Formats: sequence, structure tokens, C-alpha cells
Amino acid sequence: MSDVIEFQSVNDYKRDEFIKYLDSEISYLDNNMKRPGWTIWAITGALATIIWMIISRIQQVGYVISNIYIILIFISLSEEFFKTLKAVLPNSNMSSSEKRFYHSVGSIGLTRSFMLLQLSRTTIVIYITHLLNHLLPATNRIIIYIPNAYVAIISLVGIIAINYQFPIPRYDSKSKYSGTLFNPSIVMLTFTFLALFSLIIPCIDIAHIIKAKDVEIVLLIASAYWLLSLLTKSKLEYPLINDLINIKRSLIFNKIDLEDSRKRAEIVIIGLKVSEVFQGTINAILLQFQTLDSYTEYLTQKIESNKGKIRGKDFIILYETFKEVEQDQPIILNTLDKMDALLDLIRKNMLKLTFQTSVIVGMDRDMQADIESLQDQVKEVIKQSRAKYNQLITNHEEFVNELKNVKDNINKYLPPNT
Repeated sequence: MSDVIEFQSVNDYKRDEFIKYLDSEISYLDNNMKRPGWTIWAITGALATIIWMIISRIQQVGYVISNIYIILIFISLSEEFFKTLKAVLPNSNMSSSEKRFYHSVGSIGLTRSFMLLQLSRTTIVIYITHLLNHLLPATNRIIIYIPNAYVAIISLVGIIAINYQFPIPRYDSKSKYSGTLFNPSIVMLTFTFLALFSLIIPCIDIAHIIKAKDVEIVLLIASAYWLLSLLTKSKLEYPLINDLINIKRSLIFNKIDLEDSRKRAEIVIIGLKVSEVFQGTINAILLQFQTLDSYTEYLTQKIESNKGKIRGKDFIILYETFKEVEQDQPIILNTLDKMDALLDLIRKNMLKLTFQTSVIVGMDRDMQADIESLQDQVKEVIKQSRAKYNQLITNHEEFVNELKNVKDNINKYLPPNT
């Protein structure tokens, strides 16, 4: 009895310690998210004021619209350049090399409204670049189009990814950038730098005619965009905090045990393992193949049983058993139809798995070895199951031919219309 009480006390202690750990994680993340003074009302009020100021300045004369366009393009490209540069540079604080995944884009604090804002900004930059065809040569405009189009596509993919909860790699180490010439971030950085370089001459040309009002309007527009960015982020309920709170509540109210809560917290904080990302699809495929194997075993036994009923029998016994065997044929054919439908479903799930793994490998080439190992395991199961199925089809075809011969032989000895 004392051993049971001692064991319970140890479990309660571990449980309390884990709850304290969850509290510390929630508190840490909550403090990181706080922006003192920047409430939704403050941001909305400041944004409304700036929009009113922009409208009032535009209604006045004394500004050059082409100057405003060029400066806006330059500021937008500069923002992309420094954001991409920050993503490319190594971060010494990130030491873990184990590959993990977030549940989705939404899990890292990116909302649909934030992605839509990025998409809108880059689309507007592309449009106003097109309007400057009298100032910018075609080559310069194309160079400016490329990084903006890239960000627009990434934003659009992000919006779709949020809707479909598609997992994305979590990079705990940036050593993978070394020696990677075709890394998307490095390519983006190169094109953004070229786009900024292509704007140097036009900026020099208009430097002597830039007016104070041009700069004022640009700064107001940039401030409005910055406030909009804050607004999209301030409306965000950070999924990580909510997930940890839910785990804590479930543990306190005994809806989950300590081990399960630790596993869930690990997935939320650190991320999913490669095998866990595709576990749902793989489990569905393996379960379908298990069902297919059971169908195969059932039909194999039935066909072998029916073969035994029609082989080596004299005419009278054969005539009696033939009718019984023939009645089994609709059951066999119906089961084969079910197997065909199941194979079609398996093909769709395999295409889904192939698509998911291809996207992941496209985002991070380092994942390829782990994913190929996972695919090899599934392919081995498929190979074995497919061999059994093909053998079943061969046996069934042979049995149907044998049954047809038996029927023809019986008909020889029976009077017509029997």
C-alpha cells in the first residue's frame, strides 16, 4: 500500500512540475508577443489619421507622382532585401539540427490577412513599375518584377497553405545555407539586390527634382503600411500559446495523462518529426492495404476450396457441386469489384503522399533522405501486397477457365434444356 502511495506521489510531483513548465512557456511566449502601447485601438486611430493626412496631401498640388512611385518601389525592395538577408545569415542561437515541422503556416503566427497584405503590396509595386515605362527601361522593369512576383506567389501559396493546414519545415539550424547556390532565399536576395541596383540611376536622375512633399507622401504611405502590418499581427491569437493552454487544461482535468501531454507539448513547441507529418496518409494507405490483403486471403481460400470441389469428382457428384460453385461466382466478382475500388483509393492516397513529400523536398532538400527512407518502407508493403493481388487475379482467371471447361463437359452429357 505504501508503495502505491509513494508511486502516486512521484507522479503528482512530475505532473505539477510539468504544469509549472507549461506556465513558464506560456508566460515567455506571451511576453514576447506584447507590444507596450500598441493596442488595436491605438493602431486603428493612428492608421485613420495617416490615411486622412495622405488624402489631404494628394488633394493639394506640388508633388510629382513618378518621383513618389520610384521612392515607394525603392523602399519596398529595401524591406524585402533586409528581410531576406536576415533569413540567410546564420543564427548562432539555433543549435538543434533535428528536422521538425510546424503543423501549418498558421502555427508560426502568420495569418491570412498578413499574407494578403504582402500580396497586395507586391502587386501594387508591380503595377506602378509598369506605369513607369517612360522612365525605366524594359530590362530594369523585368528585374524589379521578379522579386515582387516571387513574394506575391509565396504569399498566395501561404494563404492556400493556411486553409489546408499544410505542414512546413521548421529550421532550427541555418548551416544548410552554406554551399547552397540555388537556395530560394539566396536567389531572392540576388534578384532583390539587382532590382535595387537597377533603380540607382533613375534615383540619381530625379534627385534634383524631388520635392519635400514627394518625400512626405511616401513616408505617410510607408507609415500606413507599417501600421497595417501591426494590425494584422495584433489581431492574431498566437496558436502556440492556445495549444499549450489547452494541453495544460486537459492535463489538470485528467482528460490526458502526463506522457500524452508531454508528446503533445513536444509537437507544439519543437514540431513534428518527418514520419509524424505524413503519418495520417501513411496509416490510411497501410490500413487500406491490410483490408486488401484480407480480401485477397478470403478469395484465395474460396477459389482453392472451389477447385477442390470440381476436381477428381465423378459425374453425379460433380453435377451437384458445380451448381454450388457457380453460385459463389457473384460473391467472388463482387469482392473483386471492392478490391478494384480499394486500389483506386490507394492510388489517390499514394498521389497525395507523393505530392506532399515533393513539396517538402522542394522546400528543404535536406529532408529528401528521410522522406525517401519513409517512402521505401511504404513501397515494400505495396510490393508485397501487389504480388499477392496479382497472384490472386491469375488464380481466378485459371479457375474461371477451368470452371468453363467443367460446364462444357457437363453439358455434353445432359439433355437439352436441363
